[in-house]
Amino acid sequence: SFAVALTNMAVSQRKVGRRHEAIESISEATGEFSRLANANPSKFLRELARSLDFWGETLIENQQPVEAAAKLEYSLRYMSVLRGVEPRALHVAKLYEQACAEVDVRPSPDLNDFLQWLKQPRAGQRPERSGEEIA
Repeated sequence: SFAVALTNMAVSQRKVGRRHEAIESISEATGEFSRLANANPSKFLRELARSLDFWGETLIENQQPVEAAAKLEYSLRYMSVLRGVEPRALHVAKLYEQACAEVDVRPSPDLNDFLQWLKQPRAGQRPERSGEEIA
């Protein structure tokens, strides 16, 4: 799909140090994944979360922690509603907390239960959500 091609291009751009171009590519890919996830969440929500994760990590490398924290927060919000554990969720949580600390902002209280659950040595099931929709 077009979104996957854009993501692959962003990965390649980031690998060769072209972070500004990577940010543009992953921004466009995330928009595509968002559109796809709105139409079919069960198929594309994970890809949307991963694209936000990649975008946030690239922003951290580009020394843009405020923007990175916002993208990583949304990635974690989507990861928290996915069935099962997203393999990168703990890594994303650490990046998110790092970005928040760098700009002296507290992580979103809405994510506290999920962040604590991720840090448990052996999690059983994902924490219950209050049923609120993600914006």
